[in-house]
Amino acid sequence: MTLRRIGVRKVIFLTAKLPALLQNPSGWPGNELETTMRSLFKLTVLMQQTEAIQAVLGDGLALERWPFSSPWSQLPTGDAAPPELARVLEKLGREYAGTSGCALAESGDQIFPPPFWIGFGLEKLDKEQASCRVFAYRIDAAKLYADAVKLNKRQLLEPLAGLKKFIDDKGPAHDDVVSTLGRGCPKTGAKSRHDFWKVCASSKKLRPR
Repeated sequence: MTLRRIGVRKVIFLTAKLPALLQNPSGWPGNELETTMRSLFKLTVLMQQTEAIQAVLGDGLALERWPFSSPWSQLPTGDAAPPELARVLEKLGREYAGTSGCALAESGDQIFPPPFWIGFGLEKLDKEQASCRVFAYRIDAAKLYADAVKLNKRQLLEPLAGLKKFIDDKGPAHDDVVSTLGRGCPKTGAKSRHDFWKVCASSKKLRPR
């Protein structure tokens, strides 16, 4: 049995386990959610790293091909997602960001959930002062900020709260974060009434005249 076939079988088992785990977390050991998600990330990365085998041999074992092997599309999002899930995903994102460079973020289509990329990007900013552009290409942070400004809803920025310190500190990562978020700001000279983090005002100063 090939390594990829073993990986897919494990993913199918864990995907079937997810609904019960998320619906009744108290019925499982305390760290079961984190253990399960960690296994799914490891298996997904393995399948991505060996996808060249599929291209050559046509093994037909691509994840997301069938619902029963598509764990990431089955995770609840928004208000339906339990807070513990977002915490675990962000923690794992930070762990995967421990490898230097941006290979994972630049490795093509990614099916990982937004909280993972938020954790990944924040860890990169903390350690390398650069986000690997995940807040531009993996998370549409500019749209989130623009929606918060337009609708006057500060709560929309809660998923991005970890970015605030880089805006306030004016350190090496400041321009990276401001320019990324500022892409959603009005291009006119008018001030944004609800520019909560002063991103729109600051990003205009970074634009070439």
